[in-house]
Amino acid sequence: MPFDTEEEVLKYANSTQYGLASVLWTQDITRANRMAMDLHTGIVWINCWLLRDLRTPFGGVKSSGARQSK
Repeated sequence: MPFDTEEEVLKYANSTQYGLASVLWTQDITRANRMAMDLHTGIVWINCWLLRDLRTPFGGVKSSGARQSK
């Protein structure tokens, strides 16, 4: 999906109630790392998908994560 600004992408991506994982596809690795820090998801893949070491802890946030007390 093409977007005009990084802020637009982050607002759209973070507005969902879920936060298990996200994927960034870009040729600009500096931009990808910067945006990955601001995504509200448990894991961020950059230029790949489902590539991970199964020994690494994994979990989501929001409705995809542990229940938070109010």
